Amino acid sequence: MTRQRSMLTNVRSAISGNSVYALGQFGMLSVLAQLTSPAEVGRYALALAITAPVFLFSSLKLRQVQVTDARGEYSFGEYLGQRLFTSTLASAAVIGVVLALDVESRTAATVAAVTAFKALESIIDIFYGAMQRREMLHIVARSQAWRGAGGFAAFAGAIALTRQVEVAVAALALFTFLQVFGTFIRVRRLGIRVVPSFSRKPFWRLTWLALPLGVGLSVSSLSTNVPRYFIEASEGTTSLGIFAALAYMLMVTSIVINSVGEAASPRLANLYASGAYAQFRSSLKKLVFFGASIGLIGVLGVALVGRPVLAFVFGVEYAERSDVLIVMMAGSAVLYTTMFLGTAVNAMRKFAVQLPINLAILVTTAAVSWAAVPAWGIMGGAIAVAAGEVVALVLYVCLLFVVILPATSRRARRRALNVAPVQPTLDGR
Repeated sequence: MTRQRSMLTNVRSAISGNSVYALGQFGMLSVLAQLTSPAEVGRYALALAITAPVFLFSSLKLRQVQVTDARGEYSFGEYLGQRLFTSTLASAAVIGVVLALDVESRTAATVAAVTAFKALESIIDIFYGAMQRREMLHIVARSQAWRGAGGFAAFAGAIALTRQVEVAVAALALFTFLQVFGTFIRVRRLGIRVVPSFSRKPFWRLTWLALPLGVGLSVSSLSTNVPRYFIEASEGTTSLGIFAALAYMLMVTSIVINSVGEAASPRLANLYASGAYAQFRSSLKKLVFFGASIGLIGVLGVALVGRPVLAFVFGVEYAERSDVLIVMMAGSAVLYTTMFLGTAVNAMRKFAVQLPINLAILVTTAAVSWAAVPAWGIMGGAIAVAAGEVVALVLYVCLLFVVILPATSRRARRRALNVAPVQPTLDGR
């Protein structure tokens, strides 16, 4: 059993690792915007929009299932085997879609390169899950830092030499391939047996357990990307490139929120599995307040300095649409308020209850995009995203009172005390 690190230490590690990695991703977009045209940025954004829903669905959000597995229901090899299988299917599906659509050759090459990159990242994600389950986010942070810095160097170097996004993404995929081996070594040093298992019964049980998360995550990705599809169809790749670049400006607040979520997930899972419901509810209350505070700070920051920051990072053409960024940040502020309620439900391993909420968000976002994008362009896309998050806020509040609070009440605590406890396991089977 590894020594449990403090929550604050884990949050700091997660923020540092996520920050360096996100800065690398942000730097890639900035270099792409500075050295090429908005149309080239749009080609990259379109490739991401095509691949993201497929890979998010195929991931089944398995890392979340892995991290909250406080009772050790499945071995690491079973998680790894499941991920390898679904990532292979996802890669084949994306390539099949590109061939069926008969897209322009350079766009097809960009999609193929992004597909390779996503597949390799999905393997690293499961390795990270093993470390996160053990609350060893300092190791994850070091790996993320190397990936962020090295990935940026590979991408930026290729862009500077060729000015072609498909070549840059191919260089990024090659670097990520090397990182898979580095992460493999780190996990083995923890004493974990890194051998994929494809045993039929555990494989299907794990798949059905995680399937609601995969569907929900895919639907959530579609909700994010639906406005981009409408923008590309109505306004073209140049407007899509501007919209995608503006969305990247939200990464600062997202890093903080996601990092706290990474640190909180295994801790909440352990509290719930052990029946420490009072501590569970107290921690959740603090997390929700923290999320709302970060959202408010983000809105104020974007309103005050969004325009000059956009001009500095991307250029004047992007800064002229700082009003769109304010609407985007307002929607994100609503999201941050509800995000930890989803984290709590996952920690309780009630994975299916969020799917109806994700579907409601998708329907709202699609309907508003259909009405608003042709009328208001990229501002319509931002309004569509914000509308979806408002619907999410209402539904997550309902989830709090219907699912979370009853399951962590005093009566639930008394029921838990009548059940023989199961000791959490962190073994490396």
